[in-house]
Amino acid sequence: MERDNVGLAAIVVSYNDDYKIKEWYDNYQFYKDAVDLLVIADNGSESAFLEKVKSYFPTAILLELGINLGSTHAYNEAIKYVIKNNLADTIMLIGNDMKIRSEDVLRMYRVLQKDTSIAMIGPVILKKDSMIIDGVGYHFNKHYAMHGFCAGEQYNENNFMEEIIETEAMAGGMNIVPCSIYRKLGMQDEKLFMYADEVDTSIRIHKKGYKIAVDTHALAWHQHINKPGRSVRSPYVPFLIDRNNTYIARKHYGIGRGMYMLSYTILSSLRIVVISGFKSEQIQNAKMRIKGALNGFRGKMTLPQGLWI
Repeated sequence: MERDNVGLAAIVVSYNDDYKIKEWYDNYQFYKDAVDLLVIADNGSESAFLEKVKSYFPTAILLELGINLGSTHAYNEAIKYVIKNNLADTIMLIGNDMKIRSEDVLRMYRVLQKDTSIAMIGPVILKKDSMIIDGVGYHFNKHYAMHGFCAGEQYNENNFMEEIIETEAMAGGMNIVPCSIYRKLGMQDEKLFMYADEVDTSIRIHKKGYKIAVDTHALAWHQHINKPGRSVRSPYVPFLIDRNNTYIARKHYGIGRGMYMLSYTILSSLRIVVISGFKSEQIQNAKMRIKGALNGFRGKMTLPQGLWI
């Protein structure tokens, strides 16, 4: 495989993550020896948090974007920065709540060097501080919801016939891709803002004739660090997920598929409302989902005022 400049860059997105910066730093210690540089793309955080980032990660390249235009935009700015300045030949996108060992990062890096048919590789994702599998690679159903292979099972590397296996998709916040692939494939679709970016990217990779792989002997733990006092996702999440899934359906497979997703969202949302006994929480959730799907079908991908905090 032709390489522009031997090296692996890790890219992390941040946005006022003060509540988990210590855990983020601890996670980084596990894989820092495998990467040649760390690039942090910050989505307009407060100055006090940015000073903490500089203190915890003094050798990192900090891109202060000044505004929150979503994780897709932030990842793109960092990817373009690495490629433009020829800082690495391969890029690892990793969430700040992901923990992976250096030796496992290097294993996957070497796989990409040997097999140019693989555009993206990732590890087995495990649940927080456990050996319970979240996904040995991922697939998405006809409604574009991501599901992990072997999810809920106890991890045992002896259960896998091959070390490297093909999969339909990998987690958006834990994957490794050569810079040459980004040049051919293009950047992430910034209309998505966040959520379902891995679905869109995997479809585009397969359309180009490349493979996505998972290293069954490489492990990463998704630590899921929530803000204090918050144990559930914010109200904007169902809006973004159903908007993006409907948008992706129409973008890649046409108006008929987009109409199917819109109809499914409306009917499934109303069904949940009825089953819940018309609880106000479920009514609000249904409104967000339906509004999101309508926007995605129309291609109206700007965020409603006040949705994103």
